[in-house]
Formats: sequence, structure tokens, C-alpha cells
Amino acid sequence: MWHSNDKYRKIVYRCNKKYANENKCSTPTLEKEDIENRFIKVVNDLIQNKNEVIENLEMIKNSISNITKLETRKNK
Repeated sequence: MWHSNDKYRKIVYRCNKKYANENKCSTPTLEKEDIENRFIKVVNDLIQNKNEVIENLEMIKNSISNITKLETRKNK
């Protein structure tokens, strides 16, 4: 948290080791609002493609849960 005791208070996310040694972490600092906005955008995009997403998830589910080959091997 930056400026925790004043009106400029801001929640940020950054690498815990950003300044730990001479090789500083180059990962950028992310603001909470930016993360929330990006999440909302992705969810909204998924909602627009809801049918496609559901079809893909169904296909993945069927692929993962297809145990016919395993049952055949077990019976041999």
C-alpha cells in the first residue's frame, strides 16, 4: 500500500523481491484498479462469446472424462 495514511492512498501489487539485491526485479507494479478493470473486460468478452466458451468447455470435459480406452486396457 502506498500512502497508507493520507488521501493519496493506493493499493498496488509488486514483486516482494523488487529491491532485494543488486539485480532488481523488472516486473512492473500493478495498481488494483487496473487489475479489476482488466478482469471485468475479460469476463465481459467471455459473456459475449458465451456459447463458444460453453461449447469449448463441454468439449474439454468430454475429452478429459472419456475413460473408454482406460477401461479397455483394464479389462485386458
